[in-house]
Amino acid sequence: MFNRIVFLLCCSLLILSPLVIPGAGAQPDPEAAGVIPKAAIHAAQQGLQRFLDLIPPGELGHFGFQDRGELSLAALGEPFMIYPLTADEILADAEDLSRMAGIHPTGVWQFPVVAAGSPRTLLTVDQMPDGWEAVDLGGLSPAPEMEVLVARWPASDGYQLRYLFIYQTGSQFVWVTGKGESQLVPLEATARSLGLLDEGSRFEYRPMPLSEAVAILAPYVRLALVRRQNEGEEGLK
Repeated sequence: MFNRIVFLLCCSLLILSPLVIPGAGAQPDPEAAGVIPKAAIHAAQQGLQRFLDLIPPGELGHFGFQDRGELSLAALGEPFMIYPLTADEILADAEDLSRMAGIHPTGVWQFPVVAAGSPRTLLTVDQMPDGWEAVDLGGLSPAPEMEVLVARWPASDGYQLRYLFIYQTGSQFVWVTGKGESQLVPLEATARSLGLLDEGSRFEYRPMPLSEAVAILAPYVRLALVRRQNEGEEGLK
């Protein structure tokens, strides 16, 4: 199914940070975006329309748009910086993920693409040999659920939120730190896929100790790695 337009796709275990929730039709502000280079913002602004024009008419829904008129309203929200987190760190018998603070950024940024006040998809910008370039359009923005979590753990109260995406399992968490706390909060789809909710039960955002989250994730990550290894061996036969 055609649901991504890709020039270069970086797949790994990811942390996206810092988290800034975009307003309706917000354009990235270099000052508000922090350390993001102005050239990266310019690349996103230049690349957005190019990617939108490549979407076939029958595939708009895969990118969160109903029609071309809605597509014309698309604008960039505030970006997320991408950091790598390896599978080994998930599988390590660690009580916390404090070592993640020393992880170096990949140089890849993702911009929520918003229309009519709603995030629709993501635009990825990477630093290529010839400079910054928009390289990928696709994927679901976590912004709607983030709005709820930012209200519950606001930066004004000393909290910092980071969006975690575990590639091997497709799981999405928010890492909440501040006031001596360090916890992971699973997003709704992840809570259901990992069996953290009874069928038909009402979802609520429940923070959990990092050790508990890692213990839940580890078997799924191991299984994914075994499957990948088996697929590789099958390909060699």
